[in-house]
Amino acid sequence: MRSVVGRPDPRSRSVPAHRRRPLLRAATVGCFVLAAAGHVAAGARAVHAQTNAADMVDACVRTEMANGGIHGAQLAVMVDGEMVFERAYGRKRRDQPDLVDIHTQFRIGSTTKTMTALAVMQQVDAGALALDAPITTYLKGFEFAQPGLAQRITLRHLLTHASGLHDTSAFDESDLFGPKDAGAMGRWVEKQRITMPYAPPGRLWNYSSANYMYAGHILELVSGMSYPDYMDARVFGPAGMADTTMHAEQAVERGNFAYGHYNNPFTGRLEIYTLDEANNWARHPTGYANSTAGDLVRFATHLMHEGDGLVSPASAAAMQSRQQFRDLGRDQYYGLGTFIEYFQGNEMVHHDGGAWGWAATMKWIPSAGVAVATTSNVEGALNSATACALAAYVTPGRAEPNPCRLDAARWDDFIGTYHGSVNSGAAWTLDVTRPVADGNLQMRLTREGADDSMHELTQNCGMWVGNGPGSFQASGLGLVTFIDDPVEPGVTWLRNRFFVAERRAGGPPAETATSVAPATATALATSTHAASPPPTPTGATTGATTSPSVYLPALLR
Repeated sequence: MRSVVGRPDPRSRSVPAHRRRPLLRAATVGCFVLAAAGHVAAGARAVHAQTNAADMVDACVRTEMANGGIHGAQLAVMVDGEMVFERAYGRKRRDQPDLVDIHTQFRIGSTTKTMTALAVMQQVDAGALALDAPITTYLKGFEFAQPGLAQRITLRHLLTHASGLHDTSAFDESDLFGPKDAGAMGRWVEKQRITMPYAPPGRLWNYSSANYMYAGHILELVSGMSYPDYMDARVFGPAGMADTTMHAEQAVERGNFAYGHYNNPFTGRLEIYTLDEANNWARHPTGYANSTAGDLVRFATHLMHEGDGLVSPASAAAMQSRQQFRDLGRDQYYGLGTFIEYFQGNEMVHHDGGAWGWAATMKWIPSAGVAVATTSNVEGALNSATACALAAYVTPGRAEPNPCRLDAARWDDFIGTYHGSVNSGAAWTLDVTRPVADGNLQMRLTREGADDSMHELTQNCGMWVGNGPGSFQASGLGLVTFIDDPVEPGVTWLRNRFFVAERRAGGPPAETATSVAPATATALATSTHAASPPPTPTGATTGATTSPSVYLPALLR
């Protein structure tokens, strides 16, 4: 069998996080959408006046807000430690006159993970934590359902999303609301003892908010502080992030915050939340910081400046280095709480976020000393305006060509039966076939308690370039990626954020991919509170001859 996906050597390149170069500014006419491969749409012309750059970025923000129905937003740009652009737009709440200003606090979603990683690295610098120590060094007596698994998972695995653990952090939108006390995270961790892995630790990357809940609780144990108190006192305060807090109730009491506007796909209703209504202390490390665009670029600039005393230069460099290949595009890696890829020929570090009615972007180009961040009070982030701002303040580098080499003949390599589980723990079997010799792949999903369903797998050049040759769009399921195991020959993984399955040449699936019992799946689904069963999207159907929208917690952050 031919190789499914080539896996580059992560040591072949390094992130020039601290190798500063003089900034060359350019601006663009029009706004740009960040493509998966990190390129900007054509149609730009360079200008050198910073005022023109600011005017064009401003126009990009206003255009995207109008086109995307964004009620309120912020955008900030910091260059070599100087704030060169910081503006606020629109309303805090769509039906009220109060305007957003540069100090208005927004929920920033998973951008919080980068800050959680920095907090962990502070404790690594202090000698209280070790990245490559088993998590049981700190979670005394803790075990997962598979004996010995916890002793093989390290903090590095958690921070790089390579633990092999499913994302059990939330299962439907009701998990937005949860316990609001300092013991919530510890209770959640204890309930994960029933968890089985989908793969051995370190074997492959798969984004999971649960990883950061384990890490956040370990931070609590070694610091003796609750996670929100630690972040406010040890991270946001020393970083000069005066408009940032983990304490949503304090942000609401302060009175200058943006409401979250969430279009619930299951009810069809617009739901509007305050920061303290949309709160779950167990999930805080995954995406519950409340901040501003200005504070986000300050944070990113500290990392570019070798940590600025928040962490050691070595820890700042590690956070921005290529730790784990993501098995997507050839230059897409994950660091410690950061994504690393290319934008217009320059290596870019970033982490965006979304949180049921709010969104944020935080991106920086270390070689240029430029950081850009946005906030918004709807689900949609200002992705186009972010790209516009990066293009306005950073001269494009030399982009390596990545032409589409779409090869449908290779698709036959993916045919076979894959056994695994969804994040609730329920067993899934996926049979990949190609009924027509020159047609698309088809995938039959078999799961307990539901009819079989058929899903077509499609691939085009945009997906090939952006996500790699092993990635396909599965109707009703989203992006799936076929990955050759880097350790065991003959093993191929089928990965989606919410389910993972494996195909073994000439044998059954290994124990690491075996799902838990249905009773365990039920227990996992109620691990943070007494949640209702996941609602079914209106109009969803099942059956072996259809492609239904199988319920997956798409709003999980």
